[in-house]
Amino acid sequence: MAVNIPEGITHQDVLDGIARFDAGQSHEFGESTGYDLVYRDKRYPPKAILALAASRLNNGKPLANFFKGGKRSEAFRILDGLGFVIEPKGRKRGLARTRDSRYWTPGELRASVGAYLDMLGREHRGESFVKKEVIRRLLSGPLASRSRGSVEYRFENISSVLHDLGLVWVTGYKPHSNVGANVAGKIREMLVELGAFAPDDFMPTADPDELEHRSVGLQRAGISQIPAGVSAPQMASSTSTTFVRDPRVKAWVLQQADGICECCGNPAPFRTDDGRPYLEVHHVQPLADGGPDVVENVVAICPNCHRALHHGFDRSQALSSLFDMIDRLEKH
Repeated sequence: MAVNIPEGITHQDVLDGIARFDAGQSHEFGESTGYDLVYRDKRYPPKAILALAASRLNNGKPLANFFKGGKRSEAFRILDGLGFVIEPKGRKRGLARTRDSRYWTPGELRASVGAYLDMLGREHRGESFVKKEVIRRLLSGPLASRSRGSVEYRFENISSVLHDLGLVWVTGYKPHSNVGANVAGKIREMLVELGAFAPDDFMPTADPDELEHRSVGLQRAGISQIPAGVSAPQMASSTSTTFVRDPRVKAWVLQQADGICECCGNPAPFRTDDGRPYLEVHHVQPLADGGPDVVENVVAICPNCHRALHHGFDRSQALSSLFDMIDRLEKH
């Protein structure tokens, strides 16, 4: 019976696992056959260490001996990604690849996040790239003290952070579940520093210009999940009455429309200075009438259709047609 390795194992958990092993805590594992985890010039069986490390997340008990080990196993990827050296049995320490630090340095993190964002940008633009070549360049340069597995694991960590933010990630680097809060926080900081997104972009706003600015930023980053939106938008009064809106809703709806008016089906009439097709968002049930700022109440349409839905003599019929054409719309 296969055992799932629990989410959230940390570097400290592994150190605790090593301490438990040294103290003679019982477990179900024998000596390793192909690889050793090396810590302070002492060799340990990797699966046994990971099983003991998981005790904190497994009701205080080591994992049972029903998960795979080996060079490309999940167990080894976790240990490698947390900064521990795993090498073939019998290899002399002088020949082993070593790390400058068991933790990723800011420079290493910057290099990995930068390379990841470059791949993500190329994917957005439809440009081809070879992942193995990206990793090869990193291993021959700023990540020379790392292994291929640890770089791939770090890329999956980055995907996990983007996924949790509701943003798209590089295809093939599935979001990893074992990302500690400290690591995730550092990755988020580096993503912001390198311009992947701005934290304020996720905040609702009543300022139309700021809403546009934040929505554009999120469209560039790419929305991967349907945003929750604002079910009961609050009014904000200045010289005119506006409503607090979620920029993620606007970004997601425009992203889904992909430059095609959801009302008439024609392409956007022109492109903006930064190359985006120009469409406007319209709340089917107006916010002033109690409508929510959610994707089920918002459409992306051309300026002509937008004016027609507000002022056309047949706007009621046009509105009904929207519900027939767009499955996500719900009457509120």
